[in-house]
Amino acid sequence: MPLRGHFNGHATQRMAKTSISQQTRAFHRLNH
Repeated sequence: MPLRGHFNGHATQRMAKTSISQQTRAFHRLNH
């Protein structure tokens, strides 16, 4: 069970990171 929670947390962190990077990219695109 703990292992599954750990993997879930890791996946959420990864998703958050990707979404943040995507937002930053879109922001830069708007700036240009």
